[in-house]
Amino acid sequence: MIAIACLLAIALGLGWMMSRLQVSEDATTFVVAPAIVMVSLGLVLAFYRLRRKFSNQTSYYQPVVLKNTGHRWPADITGLELGFTNSAYASAFAAANEHAVSTGKLKVSVA
Repeated sequence: MIAIACLLAIALGLGWMMSRLQVSEDATTFVVAPAIVMVSLGLVLAFYRLRRKFSNQTSYYQPVVLKNTGHRWPADITGLELGFTNSAYASAFAAANEHAVSTGKLKVSVA
């Protein structure tokens, strides 16, 4: 997140330099540069703030959760149960993995 804000600040700073607006060096150092940094940081924070999770979604970037695993021995996993927050995606995932679902190695549900 900080890296994106820095890149955005550099881009805004280059745009400021190319605009050829005449201000004193002190104004550039103490007013323009901090304003560019604050604007870029504000834009990045607003972007991530708007990308919130939906009602029962675990997070915006993780629409699936591992609900359960089947074990025969502590290191031998015999099956998985995945819970999806999007029911359409859960149906498509189950259809794509029909063999694993029919053998019982994979269980797909809506979280």
